[in-house]
Amino acid sequence: MFYSFESYQCSMDNKGRILVPAKFRKENETLIDDGFVIKRSVYFKCLELFPLSEWKKQMEKLGKLNAFSRKNIEFLQAYTAGAKSVELDKTNRILIPKDLVTAGMLNKEVVMAPLGDRYQLWDKDAYEKHLNSISSDFDDSYQDVISQLDNIE
Repeated sequence: MFYSFESYQCSMDNKGRILVPAKFRKENETLIDDGFVIKRSVYFKCLELFPLSEWKKQMEKLGKLNAFSRKNIEFLQAYTAGAKSVELDKTNRILIPKDLVTAGMLNKEVVMAPLGDRYQLWDKDAYEKHLNSISSDFDDSYQDVISQLDNIE
């Protein structure tokens, strides 16, 4: 199973291409040949980048939902909105489709932030603002999450 753990700062050119850092390529070389899936985030103004193998696992689980439930269908629509396959080109760049650049509100400076089985791609300034907003009352806001961690073996 893939787990991301390191953040990367990248630059995006005016065509939406992000140069993927050498360290990311080295740590994920077995996944790079398969490609990735990029999609809108459900909760934030950013994008999510999944290794294709992880995306397939997600889709396998989601495919078991009752397809005759409106709530399930709406969940799937929101979760997969804008999903597209992407891969590294010969110069180690990922081309982010224009509609996703707009949806993620990405500008020239992009942060690839780890989030378990995927990366989030944030506009650098928006990411810093987001982190500042959640860290201001971290203990109080996330005490229930912290207590869950205490019970996980």
